[in-house]
Amino acid sequence: MGYWRDVFGIVTLNDESYKRVANDPRAFKRVFGYFLLSVFLLIGVIGLIVLFAASFIVALFPESAQLLNAGAIIGTLFLVALVVFPFIAFIAEYIVLLIPYGIGLLCGGKPKKYSDFFTVMLYPVPIMAPLVLILGQWASGLYSIWFFVMLFKTYRIVHKLDAHRSGWAVGINALLYVIFFVTWLLMVISLLSFV
Repeated sequence: MGYWRDVFGIVTLNDESYKRVANDPRAFKRVFGYFLLSVFLLIGVIGLIVLFAASFIVALFPESAQLLNAGAIIGTLFLVALVVFPFIAFIAEYIVLLIPYGIGLLCGGKPKKYSDFFTVMLYPVPIMAPLVLILGQWASGLYSIWFFVMLFKTYRIVHKLDAHRSGWAVGINALLYVIFFVTWLLMVISLLSFV
């Protein structure tokens, strides 16, 4: 029950929940387990849907041996993804969150260690990511805004920055995300122009 209470506290921006998660030595293990379980279940559900669709197509066209081979290949790929992707996603989150952590350090933050920052930032993701995927585009926008509010709060509590420096750190993060998004968008547009 403690995990759910802490996630609710972080989502509602409760200072005590941030401090409790940042100072809990077992929180990293909990978030690691719940993150892997969440990604594992998401891939499992998506994989079952795809496998069901593939088996339905094979049932409609039984004379096609190529579809049977494609179904076996798709099934094998999803089993590999089911095992490997949660770990890759966790490592990617670990690496990506180094950027906001470093920005907090550059703004004068003095956190105890990176795992405190990482744990607080990742703690609600096993609950929020499936909700964003289920609820769609508008939930993604709300999550993006909430992420920056949560980042501000994390800078205040974990990095021990004042409100002014936390605001600057969040502004720098937002600017980097906008630059990344515009760069990605331009890359996609340029790739589509070659098609």
